[in-house]
Amino acid sequence: MLIPSKLSRPVRLDHTVVRERLLAKLSGANNFRLALITSPAGYGKTTLISQWAAGKNDIGWYSLDEGDNQQERFASYLIAAVQQATNGHCAICDTMAQKRQYASLTSLFAQLFIELAEWHSPLYLVIDDYHLITNPVIHESMRFFIRHQPENLTLVVLSRNLPQLGIANLRVRDQLLEIGSQQLAFTHQEAKQFF
Repeated sequence: MLIPSKLSRPVRLDHTVVRERLLAKLSGANNFRLALITSPAGYGKTTLISQWAAGKNDIGWYSLDEGDNQQERFASYLIAAVQQATNGHCAICDTMAQKRQYASLTSLFAQLFIELAEWHSPLYLVIDDYHLITNPVIHESMRFFIRHQPENLTLVVLSRNLPQLGIANLRVRDQLLEIGSQQLAFTHQEAKQFF
């Protein structure tokens, strides 16, 4: 059984500072394979991406916790987030994940990509709190995911530190959108708005 709140983006954004300069940068996220948002706690990573995601339909959200280091649990939630973004388009993969009928995470992801080959609209998958993942098998599987994901899919990863996702190659090929703590820090005007 999946916990619905792990698949929901935060929606209480009434009293937050709208980060126009960062939202403008994120508006081109669909041109990148990976959007990586890294900073220590309290910089507003989740709030920023929640603001950016507001109004988007083709988006799946997966909030991690320590228990997601279990491969089967990680797979179930990740596929559920994709299902959320595609309105249930990946039924075979979803069944495989729920019944644990796959040899490895990479074989499950390969099936996912086969099903997503028929999905032609831009698609976004947000994974929040990736720093909680310590399982090397999941890291390796996510490197496979990033290497082979469809062109119309953008993975958005939020983490307190630089994740083990093999991003150097993406950086060289200009397929990585990065926002770090220096960019997330409030400008003077944003600080005045906040306080």
